[in-house]
This record gives sequence, C-alpha cells and structure tokens, in this order.
Amino acid sequence: MAGKENKLGNNLCKIIGNLPNKSVITIMGPIGSKKELLAYMAMCDNIKNNVISYYLYHGRTNGEVEDELKNYGMDIKKAVKNKKIYWFDASNLSEGDNVINCNIDNLFTISLALREFLILNKNKNIFGIIDILSPAIMMNDKAVIYRFAEDMINALKQYNTKTIILLEEEMHDNEILSAIEHLSDCVIEMSVKEEKFKVINLLRFKKLRGIVAPDKRFKLSITNKAATIS
Repeated sequence: MAGKENKLGNNLCKIIGNLPNKSVITIMGPIGSKKELLAYMAMCDNIKNNVISYYLYHGRTNGEVEDELKNYGMDIKKAVKNKKIYWFDASNLSEGDNVINCNIDNLFTISLALREFLILNKNKNIFGIIDILSPAIMMNDKAVIYRFAEDMINALKQYNTKTIILLEEEMHDNEILSAIEHLSDCVIEMSVKEEKFKVINLLRFKKLRGIVAPDKRFKLSITNKAATIS
C-alpha cells in the first residue's frame, strides 16, 4: 500500500478499528478538541467486540473515570464486572478488582505494570488508551520521556495490541511531539475553530504508516452512536 492514497470511510472508530494489530495511534490536540471522547468511543467499540481493554490515566480515580464515561452515555458497568476493562491509575488513587495502581513519579512502575498485564493476556486481543504522557513530559526531561515511550511502544508491539496515545498538543515543544510521532503508526491531529458562533471540531491524518495521508482537514461530528468525518 506504500505510495497509495487510502480510501477512508467516514466512520472514524471503524477506521481506527481497521488498523492492524500492533498499531499505535497518537491523537493530539488542545483541550476541547474531543480527543478523549473519541478514544472512549473506540474503547467501547472494542469492548463490544470482546476485546480486553485498559485505560492508563492520571489524576483521577476509577470511579471518576466511570462517571465521566456515563456522562457521555457509555455504560461500562457490565464490562467492569466481567473484567473486559482494566484501570491503570498512575496516581495510585483507585481501588477495585480491575485496578492496577502505579506511580507517575517512577515511570518504571508504569512500564512494569503494563508489561505484566500484556504477558498475562498474551493470547488475547488488547485495546488500550494511554493518557499519561502529557503529565509525564512535564515531570521529566526529554531523554527520559523518549526512552520511556520507546520502551512502552516496543512492549506493546510484541503482543496483539492496538493502542491510542493521547497528547495535549499545546503543552509540549515540537521536539517531544516529533519523537512521539516517529514512534507512532498513525497520528491524528485534532483542532477547534469557531464559525458563525458555532464551534467546529476538525481532524487531520498527519501520519498513516505505509499510506499517503490525505492532505486535508475533515470536519468531525460526534453523536452518542458514532464519530464521523466529512
């Protein structure tokens, strides 16, 4: 497929779902660009398809995360009960059978917890959201972050995983962003603009490994059923 422009559909979660296993998808954008909501929708789609999922986060408890998903109309109580979803809390605040606590002050604890989880589920398809790189970047120097990200992504690519990494684009310098993009198979850049007193969410495929990414920005529309681009 190298050198060919791909034929993208308009269902964004389906596009992400159709990427091959061992893919790392980085979604970057400012606050309000709906990148977290898009990642949650992709996770719920995977759970419906019987894929084991996890969410690696910081600064909240698992109860607060579950409440946030519920506010978006995503009821995951059954998935939690059936252990189809696991919470990786990098702030070490969460409790429950589905919780794996680690510490963002020691990135080794995050790498170790993730590797142990992957080994334990090595014969299963796994989907994950990693939402701790932005605070980790603020707490560590560039070399430490690059080594951590490279080690983590290399570990993910040894198993049947598909992973979304979330990044706050406006918080970090271009050197860090370029390093994460280099390690990723797909980079989606999200933005927001105001048009006739209405907020418009935009999306661009900045990178699609092995495929020529379309040179345009799409309008993003998200309902409680689907995320579509046009």
